[in-house]
Amino acid sequence: MKESSSWKIFTFLVVQSLLIFVVVLLNLILIIVFRSSSLSTNTSVIATTDLNFVKILLNQQPCAQCGCPFIQPVFEDNITSRIVNGEIAQPHSWPWHALLVVYNRNGIWSSACGASLLSSRYVLTAAHCVHGHSATAIYIHTGLHEITNKTLSPFNGYQGRSIYIHESYSQFLLNHDIALIKLKNQILQDNRTIGFSCLDLEDDGGENKHEEDYNELFVAGWGRISGNPLNYTTSTLLKQLKLNYISPFDQRCAMVIGQADQYRPGQMCAWNANGSACRGDSGGALVRRVKLNEQYYYQQVGIVSGSISCGFKDQMPETYTRIKYYTKWIKNIVQYAELDYEND
Repeated sequence: MKESSSWKIFTFLVVQSLLIFVVVLLNLILIIVFRSSSLSTNTSVIATTDLNFVKILLNQQPCAQCGCPFIQPVFEDNITSRIVNGEIAQPHSWPWHALLVVYNRNGIWSSACGASLLSSRYVLTAAHCVHGHSATAIYIHTGLHEITNKTLSPFNGYQGRSIYIHESYSQFLLNHDIALIKLKNQILQDNRTIGFSCLDLEDDGGENKHEEDYNELFVAGWGRISGNPLNYTTSTLLKQLKLNYISPFDQRCAMVIGQADQYRPGQMCAWNANGSACRGDSGGALVRRVKLNEQYYYQQVGIVSGSISCGFKDQMPETYTRIKYYTKWIKNIVQYAELDYEND
């Protein structure tokens, strides 16, 4: 009798333990399945978002997606005027050109640059325009031709969410002078006054391939327009300038971007005998006109970076960041930024 009772108790305890083990095991399986399912779902969403955007960015369709202004640029017969003392652009003929403004806590602007719109969320500019500033202090103003006191307000711009500055950027040599800004909110594109820039993303490894095709280059901006480095005025209207490409093997360019072991392949030179980009134009797009079938589109090949003479006296070529040297960097940054989409 005692043995029978003991056996029943033992059997009950064993069965109870087995039931507890099974319940725990089932819970673990459910947790693992749930987590795996969630991770798989999130990963697929991220990958889809990332791949779609990168695919569009790196396989841009000119005119269908970028590079073709609804209002075409118009130039004077003698395109030798400069942004310094320069030629007024046809309103909204450079629809990807944006005004980048840094505002203080009181909403007062402290500095301004140019920038180019890559998409509804991404903006390309020079690193020195955003270096040392928080993303939330930066606002992008789009669809502008004339800058007024009403224009310069944070309420009229798109606030930055994240800034991505090239990890090797040098503020002394302006080497790797490139930055991407991701915006908090999407830009409302109207296909008339606001459009996107086509990038020259042929990665040439810094060998300057096909740059002989850069025979006509154009730049626009609201920077300094007249005077001298100590006494100058800036433009309230968007100005434009035609430039000539200068080979890195040209001595004038070599003096600016280095040569031999000091050569900086991420930089390029452009020049106009009578004009120059200047302070305030930095970060804007340097573009070339490309023939596609029976029409032309504009392709961004550079970013306004630096100027020694600034068009006020004997000129040296201006320095621009070469877009196609940073193809991999742009792609990697966009992928990284898109992976962070959940925090938007």
